[in-house]
Amino acid sequence: MQADRNVTRKGRSNRFFRSGILAVTGLVFLLSVEASAADSGVRYTVSLAHAAGHMVDVRIAVPAGAEEREFQLPVWNALYQVRDFAQYVAWVHGKDGSGRSLPIRKLDKSRWMISGCKDGAEVEYEIFSNQPGPYDAELNLHHAFFNLAEILIYPVDSRFSAMSVRFTDVPRGWRIATALTGDSDGLTAENYDRLVDGPVEIGNFDESDFEAAGGRYRIVVDAERGDYDMHKVGDMVRRIVLAGTEWMNDRPFQSYLFIYHFPHEASFGGMEHAYSTAISLDARIIKDDWQRLADVTAHEFFHLWNVKRIRPQSLEPVDYTKENYTRALWFSEGVTSTAQDIILLRAGLLDEPRFLDRLADQIETLERRPAHRTQSAEESSLDAWLEKYAYYRLPERSISYYNKGDLLGVLLDLQIREASHGKASLREMFAWMNENYGRTGRTFADSDGVRQAAETVARAQLSGFFEKYVAGTENSLGRFLP
Repeated sequence: MQADRNVTRKGRSNRFFRSGILAVTGLVFLLSVEASAADSGVRYTVSLAHAAGHMVDVRIAVPAGAEEREFQLPVWNALYQVRDFAQYVAWVHGKDGSGRSLPIRKLDKSRWMISGCKDGAEVEYEIFSNQPGPYDAELNLHHAFFNLAEILIYPVDSRFSAMSVRFTDVPRGWRIATALTGDSDGLTAENYDRLVDGPVEIGNFDESDFEAAGGRYRIVVDAERGDYDMHKVGDMVRRIVLAGTEWMNDRPFQSYLFIYHFPHEASFGGMEHAYSTAISLDARIIKDDWQRLADVTAHEFFHLWNVKRIRPQSLEPVDYTKENYTRALWFSEGVTSTAQDIILLRAGLLDEPRFLDRLADQIETLERRPAHRTQSAEESSLDAWLEKYAYYRLPERSISYYNKGDLLGVLLDLQIREASHGKASLREMFAWMNENYGRTGRTFADSDGVRQAAETVARAQLSGFFEKYVAGTENSLGRFLP
């Protein structure tokens, strides 16, 4: 992900789903599942019938199973912040196949226990949804955008079962854009994690698509038509995807979706997903500083490797009930920024003088934060969950794992080149990690996993570098930079 410093960030189906007519105002979730023995999956039906009040009426129907079932709404998603989405749930009810009420007991702020589910059950709830941006869920009269983990309660014992979601009451003329596989009966995924990794845009959006180097790319823009040039956006995206896939010598998808929002309000950020990204940027920035759109686009696109496939061990499996701590955000986010600038340079969207100016700016940014003497890159990664607090963000209190990680990516590239006598670089390290982690589905052991990859391609021992600059707070950049 990529966002402003004071905002923390963060289904393997590969066909686009284009159908539906959706109505937006409130948010009515109909999580419905047939209670037949033949249907073992969980089906969600999301109605867009009450958009004016941004309220969602939700029904969850689960198939036959245990007598008692726990239902969980995630407490965090996208941003590294516990945001307690249950604060928006007004009420929860349950009934069996005959329509009789079932006992519901609240276990904690985001979890419910429902009894009498042996032969199947339906759960109904109402949830408020009116938070704009790539990290949120929003339903209004203009459009709907959903990070599904923020609105879909899941049966805990069925988290890894097949899932589907269907949207109803869609206004005439509205379309659906998502990277999830599906048809008019619903979008599908092999489990809850895959389902909620496919954000959904619904509305009267502008769109364009193209094919390049064997891949198909779809661009969807929700914005006022006069605020952007779709041809210019398309040309930028084409350059980035060609440079990125060429640099990685890999394209782990058939189709990829870019969702853009250009609102008339302060907004800057993007959220990565396995086969898509959602990006929001103030319309004024698009006109005054086009480079920032290219920056966030390249950053989020590279995340389809680094984070979505080359993934830290400490972030798997995702725990939706509490903070997920990792020491590797300096690499997963910061070194993604290093790769972002390399891709932009190779795409012709950044020239060498500006590339070097940006590197100088990153060095100056770190030096202006006294906390660089006391907080390491690993500690900054662990403390990501504190970034929503103003005191923690003081320069004397913390550094940014984006900033320090970006510089570490540059230094690691130089270190590998030096140790290998120019035979390897950061590119070879990523290729090795992609081959050994991304393509195998294995996770890497946080900073130790990065060190192992770097040492393998450099054919040298690099523990000193990681002890001093990653786990430690030494910042003698002169050792590496002229």
